[in-house]
Amino acid sequence: MAEKAASLSDKLKAISDRFAAKIDQKTADIEAACELFLSSGKGADAPGARAEAINLTHRLAGSSGSMGFPELGDAAKALEVSLIAVSGDAAAEARRAITPAVEAFAAAARRKTRAALPAAAAVEQAPAAVQPAAEKLIYLLDGDRDAAGDLSLQLGYFGYTVEAFADTGGLGDALSKETPAAMMVDFAFVGSGGMGIEALSSRRQADGAVPPSIFISHLDDLETRLGTVRAGGDAFFTKPLDMGRLVEILDGLTAYAPPDPYRVLVIDDVRDLAESYALILEDAGLETQVVTDPMEVMKPLTEFQPDLLLMDINMPNCSGFELARVIRQQEAYVQIPIIFLTADRSKTGRLSAMETGGDEYLTKPVRPDLLLTSVIGRAERSRTVAAMISRDSMTRLPNHTKIKEHLDMELDRAKRQDHPLSLAMIDIDHFKAVNDTHGHLTGDHVIQALSQVLRQRLRKTDIVGRYGGEEFAAILPNTDGPAAFKVLEGIREGFGRIRHMAADAEFFITFSCGIAAYPPIDMAKALIAAADAALYRAKGEGRNRTALADGKNN
Repeated sequence: MAEKAASLSDKLKAISDRFAAKIDQKTADIEAACELFLSSGKGADAPGARAEAINLTHRLAGSSGSMGFPELGDAAKALEVSLIAVSGDAAAEARRAITPAVEAFAAAARRKTRAALPAAAAVEQAPAAVQPAAEKLIYLLDGDRDAAGDLSLQLGYFGYTVEAFADTGGLGDALSKETPAAMMVDFAFVGSGGMGIEALSSRRQADGAVPPSIFISHLDDLETRLGTVRAGGDAFFTKPLDMGRLVEILDGLTAYAPPDPYRVLVIDDVRDLAESYALILEDAGLETQVVTDPMEVMKPLTEFQPDLLLMDINMPNCSGFELARVIRQQEAYVQIPIIFLTADRSKTGRLSAMETGGDEYLTKPVRPDLLLTSVIGRAERSRTVAAMISRDSMTRLPNHTKIKEHLDMELDRAKRQDHPLSLAMIDIDHFKAVNDTHGHLTGDHVIQALSQVLRQRLRKTDIVGRYGGEEFAAILPNTDGPAAFKVLEGIREGFGRIRHMAADAEFFITFSCGIAAYPPIDMAKALIAAADAALYRAKGEGRNRTALADGKNN
C-alpha cells in the first residue's frame, strides 16, 4: 500500500515537473496578450487580445493549483478577474488598471512557489480479491459412489469439475494440497453419528481451510438442518436435487472475480492536468482514457464505453457545456454521468452546468479524495441503473436491445482488428410443452438452467443474452464459424443430459442452435438473419442439433 502510494506520488510529481518547465512560456504568452491589449487602444485588435488573455489566464488558474502551484493559480485568477472587469473599448486609463495584476502575476510566475501535492496516500485502496486455487473445482463427499458419479456428471454439464471422496480422510488430504471453489457433503455419509461433519467443523475453526460448503441429505428435518448450520454450511439441499437451483447457489458461492473496473473518460485540453486525474483514478483501480481535443471525443466514447465523463468546461473549439449538449442528444448517452471541472466558482457556472446535463460540478484544484468519491459514487449508480435497464430480470443476462448493441460493438472491433466473430442463436426445443405439462414456474427454471450453462461453458470474453422468451443469443469474439459450431455442439449435448425437476417428476429437454460468422457476413442485421435462418433449419431437420449458416449475406 505504501509502495503503491509512493509510486503514485512520484508519477504526479513527474507531471508537476513537466508543468513547471512550461510555466515560463505560459507566462510569456499571457504577458504578451496583456501587452497587446494595453497597447491596442480602441483598435480592432483590442477585443481579440483581451479574449485571448482571459482564456490563457483562466486555463492557467485552473491547472496551477492542481499541479502544485497555488500562488501562481491565485495570481492568474486575479488577473483574469481584472481583465473581465475591463471592457475592450474602455479608455486607456481604465485598461491600465490591470497593470498591477499583470505585475503581480509575473512576480508569482518568477517565484514558481510549489506547495506539496495532494497526499495520494490519503486515498483508500480497495483490497485485492482473493482467488481460490481452482475456480470450478468442487469436492464432493458422499459414501454412495453411484450417486456421487451421477452428481459429478450433472455438474460437469454446467462446466464444473467434481472430485468425489468416500471418507473424510481422503477429503482432508485433498484439502491440504488444493483448495477447491466449493465443497458438497452428504450429511449421511458417516451414519447417524455425524463425526465427519464434526471433523469438518473443527477443521474450519482451526485453520479456516474449508471452502464454502453445501450439505445434501435425504432428510429435511430441523435437527439435520441445525447440524449443517453448526458445521458451517452455506446452503442445504434435499434429494432429489434441483440442479438448476443447486448450480445457481454454486455460482454465487464460487464467484470471486471482482466486477469490471469503472471506466472514466477524462476530457481536458490541458494534458498534464488530464493525466494527473487519470493517474489518481487508475491508482484506485479505475480504467481511464484521456481526450485532449473535444472534437475527437466520439470515437473513444463509442469504443471505450465509459461509465462516466470527467470533463473540463473551458476548452478551445468546443466548450464542455456545448459538448455535453451534443452527447446528450444521442440516446445511447442520455444516462451517462458528466462531472464538470472548472476554476469558475460562481453560482452562474454551477447553474449552467446543471442546465446542460451535468451531474456534478467540481472546482479546481480538486482533492484526490473528493475526486474519487465523486467519480466512484456517480459511476456506481450509473452502472446500477444501466444494469436495471439493459438486463433481463429473470436470468440477469443482457436483454434483446443490449445484446444487439453488443453485437454492433463487437463486430466493429472484429473489423478493426481483422479477427473473426460468430453469432449463435439458441432456442429451447418444445418449450411450450414444458409450460403446458409442468407449469410456467418449471419453464422458468429451465430457462434459468440454460442461462447458467451458457455462462459457465462459454468464455469470459463471450457475451450471452436473452434474446426473447426461450431464445438466447451468444456472441463469440475471435471465433470462426467451425470453431463456434464445435463449442455450441458440446454445450448442446451436455444440456440435453441435465435432469430437470417438476414436483416429483424428472425430465430432459434439448435446444437447437444456428450460427453465422464474420467474415464473410459483415453486417450485424445480416448476421442475425443468417443465424436465425440456420436455427430454423436446425429445427426443421428434427431439432436438438446445431446448424452453421452458409456464409452468404442475406
